[in-house]
This record gives sequence, C-alpha cells and structure tokens, in this order.
Amino acid sequence: MNLQFFRKHRKIFFVLMILAVFAMVTFGALGQLGEAIERFGGSPESREVVLNIYGQDISRERYLNAQNVAATMGVFGEAAKDADEATQALLILLVEAEQAGVTVPQQTAANEFNRLSAEEQQQLVGRMQTREAAVEAIGTIMTLQQYISLAGSAAKVLPEDVDDIFRSMYQSANITQVTIESEKLLDQVDKPTEEALEAHFQRCRDVLPQESPEGIGYKIPPRVSAEWIYMNVDEVAAKIEVTDEEVLQYYEQNKFRYVRQDEAEDGDDAAGEPDASQDEPADGTDAPPADAEPQNETAPQPEAAPPAEVAPEAAPEEEPARTLNAPEDETTESDAETAVTNDDQPAAAEGDTGDAATAQESAPADAGSDNPPVIQSENLDQGIPADSPAATEPQQPEVEYIPLDEIRDKVTQDLKKSKAQAQMMEKMRTAQMRLEQTPAMSLMGVAGDPQGEDDEPLLHIGRTENPVSQEEAAELPGIGEAAFMTERGPINFPGIALSVRPLGEGIFPNRPYGPMLDQEGNMYIFRITNVVPARPADSLDAVREQAVADLKLIEAQDLAVKKAEELVKQAKQSDASLADLAREAGYEVQTRTVQGIMAGEGSLERKALDAFDRDEDKFGTHQTADYKAAIAFEVTGGNHVKSAIYNSQRENMTRQALRLARQQLEMEVLGIVGGGYGSQPSLDLEKLKQRSNLIYKGQFAERQPQVVPADE
Repeated sequence: MNLQFFRKHRKIFFVLMILAVFAMVTFGALGQLGEAIERFGGSPESREVVLNIYGQDISRERYLNAQNVAATMGVFGEAAKDADEATQALLILLVEAEQAGVTVPQQTAANEFNRLSAEEQQQLVGRMQTREAAVEAIGTIMTLQQYISLAGSAAKVLPEDVDDIFRSMYQSANITQVTIESEKLLDQVDKPTEEALEAHFQRCRDVLPQESPEGIGYKIPPRVSAEWIYMNVDEVAAKIEVTDEEVLQYYEQNKFRYVRQDEAEDGDDAAGEPDASQDEPADGTDAPPADAEPQNETAPQPEAAPPAEVAPEAAPEEEPARTLNAPEDETTESDAETAVTNDDQPAAAEGDTGDAATAQESAPADAGSDNPPVIQSENLDQGIPADSPAATEPQQPEVEYIPLDEIRDKVTQDLKKSKAQAQMMEKMRTAQMRLEQTPAMSLMGVAGDPQGEDDEPLLHIGRTENPVSQEEAAELPGIGEAAFMTERGPINFPGIALSVRPLGEGIFPNRPYGPMLDQEGNMYIFRITNVVPARPADSLDAVREQAVADLKLIEAQDLAVKKAEELVKQAKQSDASLADLAREAGYEVQTRTVQGIMAGEGSLERKALDAFDRDEDKFGTHQTADYKAAIAFEVTGGNHVKSAIYNSQRENMTRQALRLARQQLEMEVLGIVGGGYGSQPSLDLEKLKQRSNLIYKGQFAERQPQVVPADE
C-alpha cells in the first residue's frame, strides 16, 4: 500500500520502514489476527493484565491493538522474530513516549488520514477494521516517530568523529598483499581428536551456517513441503491461432525488440530472444505479465527535530606528521547549521572544481601519490569548433529494424506467447480463487483432467516428495526459479516459501500464492502444506565428515597465520620487499588500493589504513573470518586528507557525522542492533525488557521466562 502520507515522511523515519516485512505487503496477509487472538485462549476478559512495563499494567485489549498496529504498519518487520516480539517492543517504546510527554492529538492523526486518497483510506480501514482504529494506528506511529526523533536530537559528535568521516571519504592506502590459503596447508594438519571434535560439535550444533560469521554451523535448516499447479507457456501457445494482421500490429507495437545487432556482439541472434516473463499482453501494450507486488508501506514521518549538539573541539597540540591537516578553529553547533546547502550529496572529490580544487592546485602533490593530474573541464573540448555537431549535441547511433519478412516466424511465436500469457493469467486466477474459497480442495480438483480439453489451457500439478530447505527449493525444476516480478526486482519462490509462518512473518500455510513466472514464462500457483522448523544437529556422527573438515581448516589457518607473521618479520629485518620475499616462497602477490569507505572495524582495509597513519612499521597481518586464508601486507603509499579538502568540506562532514550519530542513537533507542554492511538488523528485545523492567503476567507468565530487572 503506497500511502502518500508514508512517502512524505520516509526520509526521517526510514530506519523502521527498511525493516518492513516484504512478504506481509506482497501477499496482503496482514490483518489476519485470528490466530494471534486464539493464542490468548479464545475470548477472555479484555481488561486482564498481560504485561507490566515501567510499572504500568498493559491489558490484553491494549496488547492486541498494538499487535494489530505493529503488523499492519510493518513496525520492526524482519528485525523482529515474531509478532509478539514486535508488539512488546512497540509497547515499551510507547510507554517511554508517554513518560517523555510525547503525544499526538487525535485531530492531527485524523488530518493525516484525510490526506490519503480514497483508495488508500479504504485499504487502511480494511486492515484496521474501522476508521477510528485506522486513525489511531496513524497516531500511534506518529507518536513513536516523534519520540524517536526527540531521542535522536540528543546526539553529539566529537572532532575525532568528524575526522573519521573525512578518512572514510578521502583516505586511501596502496598495499602489497600476500594471501596464504589455508586449504593448501591441510596436508600438514593432523586429524582432530575425538574430544576436540565433540567440543567443536557442541559449539556449532545449534547454529545455522548463515548465522555464524565463520560460516560454520550444523543446525538442520527449516524445511517446507509445497505443492503447486503450473501451466507451460509453449503448450498454451501451440493452441493459439493468429492472423497476419495481428502479427503486423504486434510487430509495429514492439519494433524495439527487433533491432539489428552487431554480429560480433556476444554472438547474439539478430533479433535477440525476448524474455518470456516480460512479454506484453495480447493487446501488444507494455505491461507486467503477473501481479506486481505492492510496494512496502512506508510509515509516516515526524517533523524534523532540532539539530543535535556538537561537542566543542579540543585545541590540537601539534599536528602529527602525515595525518589530517585539521584547522585550529573550533567546531560549534552554528557550524553545522551554516553548512553548505548541498549536504545530502557526497563530499566533493579532490578533482572537483571550486575552492577545494583551487586550493589543491596550489599545494604540492604528495610524494608517492598515484593520482593523475586534475584535468580541467575547459581542456576537454579543445580543437572542436563551437559550431561543430559534436560540440552541440551527441551523435545518436542509427537503429536498423529487422524487416518483418525476415523474422515473421519469430514475431508470430512471440505474439502467440503474449496471448498465451493472457490466457494463462485468467486460468490461474480462477484456480487461485477456487483454492482460496475452498482451502480443503485438492489441486486435482482444481486442475481437472490432466489431459485437458482441446480448447482449454492445460493445468499441471507438482509437489515436493520430501520437505526441502531454501537451498533445496532453489533446485526444484521449474518453480525453483519462479518469482514475482516487482518494481524492486524479482522475489523468488525459495525465499517466499521459507518465510511461511511460524518460520517467518510472511505467508501462511495452506493458502495459495501466485501467479509466479519462471524464466521461460511458465506460470505457477503454490501453497505450503507442511512446515518443519530448524533443529539442532542430531549427533556428531550425522555431521562428522563436515566437522572434521571444518576443524582441519581452522588448524590450517593457524599455520597460515604463523607463515604470514614470519614473512612480515623477514621483510622488516631485510632489505628485500615483502613482495620479493613472498615470490621467493612461492606465494601469489597482489597490489591494490584500499579506501577508507571500505574499512570496517577489524577489516584488512582498516588495518592497512591504520598502518598508513603510522610513521614506521607499515606491515601487518590479517586472517579471514571464514578460516580460508591468512594475509600479510605492506603499505607502500597512499593519500591522506588534503588541507584544502578538509577546510572546504568540514561543515559538510560535521553534518554527516551528526546524522550518523543521530541515527545510531535512534537505533539504540529502538533496540535495533546490526544492520551494517552485509549484516541483517535485528531487534534486541531482551535489552528493551531490561531497560523497561518488563514483567509478564496472566497467560504470558505461564509460558514466558521472567526478566531480572536491570541494575540501577
């Protein structure tokens, strides 16, 4: 549901909405809270207390209302493990907002609701059951946003925080890198003892590989059983007849598909085979072949909060050699307020025109710098007359369309497939509707005669023989590569299938979903018939072979680390370079440039840049998290932040540091951890429980562990 209100405010409150569960939005599965109510034991008294937060009792009715809001608005989304976790976190934050005096008048929420289109209002009311509940949901989200914004306004940054931003944007180091692969040392590792194997197994038996930074885990992944009906586009197209007039019309409307290509270009056919999943409908217009997934709902955003404070900058004593050329004037809050207006754009690079570039041109180049001289824009068009076509407008390549007579058979087949897609969509929608209306109906009852009638498209049936994991689902013929085509890209079957409840917060078991398309244009509707949760590995014997291989790899990396350290030691004590010593030892040598923006905590890039900052000892070692290698490196050069860049961009970087500090503080208040590069954000509910002294009561107390109050 693309609510205008949500889009309007997405910038300030994007943290919550990037966590929204895409499957909830895709399939319209929200609002199905019957199961949630049943978990509370049918219809007990709504005033029964189920939680106590900060000493305030939370009734069953309030809990269920919050659960409805959390689900419908996508609060926390994939960061929360389940609906209860998202609901409890939301209630904790709302109680904190009340204590902070943050409230949103009902009329304000009603005004925001009235700004929605009639269709958007109808969708929201449909999910919240009543208009009053829909307005209340908007008010709840606005309250939460204002509270988070208020908390974020307390963020502060130090001068070194600003310097870190400069380093990440402008600092780089040139390194010689020697990679010593663990796998090549496996023959030097003894077979692990039974005691070591058992200890290793116990550490990893309840961990999935994707949950471990090392990629080692023996937990049996969740699995599902599925069944589906599908239609083969070629079978349907074979029954379709088209006229010459229709072929000509289709050719004219889709002429862009039939352009003469360079024969040397990848060996493609002259006309190029169009993607069947992207075929136009029978009328020849350009439209998606299947239901496009609705875009994720974006929660309403609060008004901008006052700028966060900037801690006063301490006066530098003496600028160390080869470090930031920081000016000695202080960074104040007014500096951030008067920063350049284009603060949402990346900071200017060293080659940019303007004051920064002018100042840089007058400064001598760093010794050993690999940067090429700055090319001024006025030098680029020298020698081109002003009235030349090349100086006035770019030359457009000529397009040569393949005549219809040369590709009539192909165009005819494309038209038949386009018509087939339309027939398949109609047939599959009818089948899906019947399955929705009668969940107990078998697929055979929907598909009918597997041979089909002469004038009817064929429906086929498929199913998994045994429950499959996400990886195994991707290997299923046909449906394994099927996906929903959306504006944000394909959403594939394996990911959707394994988001089924209770494994995730996505689709529901025994409900039909689709239609989906594979790469050939075949169409599918599926439903999940069985869910097998993940469980710890049964025994060491069940994973013994993999456990032995993993332990040997760990031991092999220890050997690789020792060899890397020895190589660095030799390089420090001899006149030979690390590269020469490595080549003599038979190791592969690489040279590369690492950028500050790539330098995560503990990464090779961070270690290299730290070594670059040192006057001496430009060497170091690193071991990969997956145990596959150890690395020895030497810093041979690089670029520090130039004084001209620092002076011209300090205000911009200060504002950027403030934004990052504010975002970090907001995430902390929300209880969100992780979410950095390559990691999935998650909700740390236990931390929120400790913070709020949450106590379970009523039926919750019977099945939830009590939380020990945090020390004051």
